[in-house]
This record gives sequence, C-alpha cells and structure tokens, in this order.
Amino acid sequence: MGDISPKSRVSDLLTSGRTIVVQSDASGTDGVAYYTGGLDCLDPAFVARMWEPWEIYVSSMRSELIGLLDYMRNTNDRNYLLIWISDALAAVSTVNKGSCCAFEDLEILTEIFRLADERGIYLVALWVSREENQFADFLSHLSSYTTGRPVHGYASAFQAATADQWSDSDDE
Repeated sequence: MGDISPKSRVSDLLTSGRTIVVQSDASGTDGVAYYTGGLDCLDPAFVARMWEPWEIYVSSMRSELIGLLDYMRNTNDRNYLLIWISDALAAVSTVNKGSCCAFEDLEILTEIFRLADERGIYLVALWVSREENQFADFLSHLSSYTTGRPVHGYASAFQAATADQWSDSDDE
C-alpha cells in the first residue's frame, strides 16, 4: 500500500505512546536546560549545562534552538513524535516554519532537522508563556551554581530536596 500520510503517522505515534515532550529554556548568561518524558510522565528527566565556548549568546532564538539541538544530539530514540515546548515565540515559529533568516540560526535548524529525519522523529513546537516555563528557567541557571559541570537527574530530586529541607527546619 505505500507510505502513509504524515497526519496518519502522527496519529499512530500519539495513540501508540511514542510521543516525547521536551520543555527547554536558555539563559543568556548561565546556560541551557531541558526536561523530558512521555505525555503521562510524572518524573521527567532533566539536563542542565553551561554554554560551550562556541555558543556565544547572539539572540534568544538562537539560544533556544541550541537547547533543542542539545536534546537531539543526546538522544538515541527513534521513530516518535517530539513535542518541543519553549517560551521563545521566534524559535517555536522557526521550527514550525522550517526556515529562518540568519545563516547561523539556519545551520542549527538544519542540523536539528537532519537528526530528526535520520531518526524518524516528527517534530512539533509549542509556545508557552514564561510563567509556564519556570522549571525549565530554573534549570537553565542551575549548572552555573555547580562549578560549571553539567547537571542531570529527575525532577523528583528537587521535590525530595525541598521536603528534606522543610523536615530539617522543623526538627530545630
């Protein structure tokens, strides 16, 4: 019967549980971070790191695209729907359009699409307000407080740390 339509393929990926959500943020001075999991994931994994020397801040859009590229380079998953969530409207629009004006941004975007194509990833970008991106924003500053080393783990680690801090203060 031949290839199925992209709409049918996305529908199949949604109903089969082959959907991954990545929510990211980039800090102009500190770094980039994202957290990720399936649609129903209650304890998403996260990665936070400082900027590499080549990742000089030029614009919010470029920084946000670098965050998505970082995820794409560090996943080996294949054949799924990727929903990327960001508070940078220009970056979201660029990913959904598939083009941008600045050559440097186009290089990053092209690499994102190359990796997506190579791995059978359907990519959709969604915009959220900054208020709805607070955890990703917090993570984007995190590695600057940990002597510059990348930080990774699960969101529940922050809940446990907070609970421990509250219980310690109650004991005093």
